[in-house]
Amino acid sequence: MAVNVDIPYSTNEGIDYLIRFTVFPEEKLPEGIHIPVVDIVIETNAEVNDIKNTAFSLIKITQIISNYALEHDAIYYCYCSSNPIKRSEKKADLTHQEYRSILFCKLFEKNNNPDFVNRTVIINDPEQGNHYIHLISRLKNNDMINLISETLNTFDK
Repeated sequence: MAVNVDIPYSTNEGIDYLIRFTVFPEEKLPEGIHIPVVDIVIETNAEVNDIKNTAFSLIKITQIISNYALEHDAIYYCYCSSNPIKRSEKKADLTHQEYRSILFCKLFEKNNNPDFVNRTVIINDPEQGNHYIHLISRLKNNDMINLISETLNTFDK
């Protein structure tokens, strides 16, 4: 059974993160969801200009998420924040959310676990900017991922 837990992680570069796993209340889930849905939040108090993550530190964060997911059969919900994030000049035209979403996908691919699926849901919002959400779970839970994805798409504007 999935549980609420906060896992601290400090990078070799001295950036402190908190990877927070929070189980959604059952009454907030769409009908037909039979396993826990867990919100993943990656937090830091570091200033955006101070953050200089290496591939190693990003992979370590991915491993923390993967280890939790291997222990707990659930659907993992990750909303990409619109908070500022450093981007290269090539990526400067992307929104902060879109850039985080692409980064999240790349890290998921590097983790290379064929038993899991990462579904990106984009909620179109011309007023606030598009919202990027990732739903991750074991392949056997694909029907429930589809149901949550369809529910989220009803919020398109």
